[in-house]
Amino acid sequence: WKFPLVFNNFTIYWRRFGVDIPKKPTEACSGKGCPILVSFHGSSESIYAHREWAHWPEYQKKARSKYLLVTPEGSPDSDTYPNQVVNNNPHDLKTTTSWNVLGWGTATAPADGSEDSCSDSLGAGCFIPALDPDYAYYCYMTQQASNPQACRPNPEYNSSDGWSYPAITTQCVSASAANDWDYLKVVLGFVTQSSACSQGHWCGNRDRIYFTGQSMGGMSSLQWATQDPASDYYLGATCFGDLRPKAITAASPGGSRLNELNLGGRVPALVMQGSA
Repeated sequence: WKFPLVFNNFTIYWRRFGVDIPKKPTEACSGKGCPILVSFHGSSESIYAHREWAHWPEYQKKARSKYLLVTPEGSPDSDTYPNQVVNNNPHDLKTTTSWNVLGWGTATAPADGSEDSCSDSLGAGCFIPALDPDYAYYCYMTQQASNPQACRPNPEYNSSDGWSYPAITTQCVSASAANDWDYLKVVLGFVTQSSACSQGHWCGNRDRIYFTGQSMGGMSSLQWATQDPASDYYLGATCFGDLRPKAITAASPGGSRLNELNLGGRVPALVMQGSA
């Protein structure tokens, strides 16, 4: 499914998400509906690339306990490859959607490069080399909407190499500024109480919502589990009711120095980190 999501007075983005429904859901699950597993992709992925990589659809078919599989997709506002920000090819790594989940703070200026610059400033988001064209993140149009100077042409851009970006960030910005909190509320409302799921008899159990994800998707599963009512990401008081997850699994979640997250011991969480 897809729907238009207003970003500001001038911009609307089409946002997508996928739902895999088990056969005969009314028979496979309880009267309250199937539990819901939401799997967030990492940075620079898409619905299709994530589904191919994570193999969730294959596992869902084999699992004895049936569930709804929801695969959301990040904001398609990356200024990268013409006509290839969003596509349907699971093998094409040029699809570059991402999440606005690296922290509650605003974009920060780069550290000044001195030895103690980061330890002296909690607001330090990165080091000077992070702005080098070889390492810099691509430009996000949602960031540029609030700061026209947030992006610059990439001096090393080569349209034929398939990897470099035509525009890169001028700040330590590694995430979109999209209103993803509004997006996820719409998605969860759709799979729990929309006319589409009601007519199809597959509405999920809102009391059994679970989040998982890897990398930036791992950060997503953490951030949307927040118990802070003041946070935009808080799901406990949406227009669809309480949609907070009952448990989360975050694999290799990224983060920034601006991240502050306290689940208050109320959300069972498995956080996995490792190195090769």
